[in-house]
Amino acid sequence: MISENKMYIEPIISLFMVEDSTIKVLLTHKEDEPYKGYWMLPRDFVTKEESINDSLIRILNENIGFSDIYLSEVNALSKVDRVIDNRVVGISYLGVTDPVTVSLKFKYKENAEYQWFPIDNLPKLAFDHSEVIEDSVKRLQITVTTPVVLKSMYPSDFTLPELQKTFENLLNITLDRRNFRKRLITLDWIEETGDKSEKRYGRPSKIYYFKENMKEKSFFK
Repeated sequence: MISENKMYIEPIISLFMVEDSTIKVLLTHKEDEPYKGYWMLPRDFVTKEESINDSLIRILNENIGFSDIYLSEVNALSKVDRVIDNRVVGISYLGVTDPVTVSLKFKYKENAEYQWFPIDNLPKLAFDHSEVIEDSVKRLQITVTTPVVLKSMYPSDFTLPELQKTFENLLNITLDRRNFRKRLITLDWIEETGDKSEKRYGRPSKIYYFKENMKEKSFFK
């Protein structure tokens, strides 16, 4: 049991991926009190033998089975009563992965206690994790057009309609199809694979990938 005379540090990870242009976050089911039956983000206390970075790697490996993902610190959560009966400071992190990596490496593929939820359709959340996700989504909205985040979301093939829909869903905006394509080409971020997507109806879309050395430029002028 945690002593109420001590303060503990708790890294919390909002791990996002894009599936069918829908932004999803990974949650785990809480089996004990408090908040029994609620859902929460992957998190744990830093042990006395660990650095915060060590604890992040451990939390990722224990919860998803791999740790080689993009991570960025979002903020600190220091409200005195954020964890019942204990003094716990949370440090929230934004993580980004992709469906292919998840399908290959995710530790709990068939475990109902781990689920990916669309960010606009979340279940009841434990502790202050709704606030954590909200802040992380805001950070993702700011950083989604940076090369490192884009390549973390789409490390391999994608179509421009798929990418555009992701932007629109996350940023709550509508983009012009031709201007969107023109901007990506102007930035020199994308390359055609030479293949096209398979569709039963409608015109197949060209498949692209992000170039290896994308320059840091503002997507929206």
